[in-house]
Amino acid sequence: MKTLPTSEYPIYNFLIPSLKKEYRFRPFLVKEQKALMTAQATEDKKNMVETLRSVITSCLMDKDVDTDELTIFDCEYLLVKLRAVSIGEELTVMLKCSDNHEGNEESRLFGVACDLNKVEVVGLENFDPNVKISENLMVRMIAPTVDSMLYASEEAEGIDEYEKDFRLVASLIKEIVTKDEVIDCSDISVDDMCEWLDNLTADGYEKILNFFKNLPQIRLKVEWDCPYCGKHNVRFLSGLMVFF
Repeated sequence: MKTLPTSEYPIYNFLIPSLKKEYRFRPFLVKEQKALMTAQATEDKKNMVETLRSVITSCLMDKDVDTDELTIFDCEYLLVKLRAVSIGEELTVMLKCSDNHEGNEESRLFGVACDLNKVEVVGLENFDPNVKISENLMVRMIAPTVDSMLYASEEAEGIDEYEKDFRLVASLIKEIVTKDEVIDCSDISVDDMCEWLDNLTADGYEKILNFFKNLPQIRLKVEWDCPYCGKHNVRFLSGLMVFF
């Protein structure tokens, strides 16, 4: 039986945004691209997160990084960078001109070429894990990681969306800080943390939710001139699946 040759892969250095350090990666392979497309088609959040983690783990050449502990925005950024070197740095997305074209919807929509090398993580410079609830109470939060998102997906069975999100918030509280002490929440059960959250004021809980609303995210600025009306358009694309 003949032995087929093995492939050689180029190595790229990519920044992991939250760690502020570059690490070595190879492009993803055909089998990994197929896994990503299959996960996207299922629209199952747990499957998508697991596949995301698996692909990044396989492509990461420096094994001193625990991919379970990478933030979701780290993983999204890395996957777009990997997509650029693995499939191609240019991606065509269907976008609408902001002009209404006198109601002619069909003429508004067309393909716009995007340069994936220009993807960036925005909001990192202002990222603050400390949430001040009141003068004497603060919580230190953890940005959602692959591990926490998988936990949330497993917890989701049999509970509604609000309760699932509530439990995710509870699981991402790292410390509770009062004027007298700092409480490490790593060994406190999610049920107990949920009970603690239940006893916050609505305003206090909203401040914690704002932490999640202001998390860093991937973004790509796209500019184009409409070929029909000539209007210059500017759009900011975000969300991982936009780029696949």
